Amino acid sequence: MKKSLFTLIEMLVIVAILGILVTILLPSLSKAREKAKTAVCMSNLKQIGFAFMNYTSKNNGQIPINKDITSGKERTWDDHLAGYDGREVPDDKLDGWIPNSYKFDQYICPADTSPKHNARHKRSYSINHGVKNPNANSKKGISHSSGAGWSMNMKKINLPSDTFAIVEYHGSNNKLGCNGADAIRAESYKGKQMTEDFWGHGMWKSNYLLLDASVKYINAEATFKGVRSIWGSANETDTMWDSRR
Repeated sequence: MKKSLFTLIEMLVIVAILGILVTILLPSLSKAREKAKTAVCMSNLKQIGFAFMNYTSKNNGQIPINKDITSGKERTWDDHLAGYDGREVPDDKLDGWIPNSYKFDQYICPADTSPKHNARHKRSYSINHGVKNPNANSKKGISHSSGAGWSMNMKKINLPSDTFAIVEYHGSNNKLGCNGADAIRAESYKGKQMTEDFWGHGMWKSNYLLLDASVKYINAEATFKGVRSIWGSANETDTMWDSRR
């Protein structure tokens, strides 16, 4: 009779050791996967930042306008970057929403788990919402989408390395080429504080593109720089959302 290579006890020991190794390694693999998603998201924003700076350079410093045309046609900030970000999109598509048939992965964060629209292209990023009236403390950003639209000029930005251009916003209403979540402000985070799925990189953590084209991975609370709490106030004055400091 041939002797068995492994006894039952030896097999059970091996299985137990493998189980322990899997238990030890799985959290590390999960963390590595999440870090990879964060890195890809940062790379996306850097690509968008490069296109953003090219656009402003070619347009005498003017930041892309979120233009909402009441006739039904609309062009959002990302539409204005077409041609600067490597995308080739026909004009008729830029005047409306971008269909899912286009694959523009640089506008989708891999950690964005919000539902996809069945026809429209997803977008994980939004421009820092502002209005022309400097007294609007809750809208101190760089671009507006109402009526004919409005945007800041880079020449008027005093702290580009500390002011947001594009921020993450994971939501089913955020679609490429569409108004809605195209421009958001700090107040848009209200009600999302305890919504874990909204924060794709961990609670309250997001990537932010600044106006010097750098990208920062920070906590939402830190964006208010200790001036006040982002969860308790809509006032963006003297925060990283404030383009008029």
